[in-house]
Amino acid sequence: MKVIRCLAVLLSLSVVLMLQGCGDDTGGALSITTKNVDNLNQTYSVVATITYTPPSGKSAQGVEVITTATGFDPDDKTKLTSNSNSFTLTYLMPQLSGASNYLQIESSIGSMKASTLAVIPPIAIATP
Repeated sequence: MKVIRCLAVLLSLSVVLMLQGCGDDTGGALSITTKNVDNLNQTYSVVATITYTPPSGKSAQGVEVITTATGFDPDDKTKLTSNSNSFTLTYLMPQLSGASNYLQIESSIGSMKASTLAVIPPIAIATP
């Protein structure tokens, strides 16, 4: 009877440890930085750098990162499997006359999310 109880406890502990390893919450930190580059032809390049810092002792390699850009025509959804801690995506955005243009960028790893808003200034209208 004691052997069966010990086996049951070991099996329960094994199941609990396996379940703790499951799930989509990777941990660590996720961030997005952007840089707007004026192409001088009424367009801007929005260069987004997505950086994932894994928890201590873990690697970013093989982590799936989903990045969505809204305001880009058509909206872009990029799914990458990371082979390093950061990667760069570039979006070509039109510069509008009289109004700013916006690009919302959101990245996620499991339930961890990061987002930023890139603002493209309006075309400057020269006054006579």
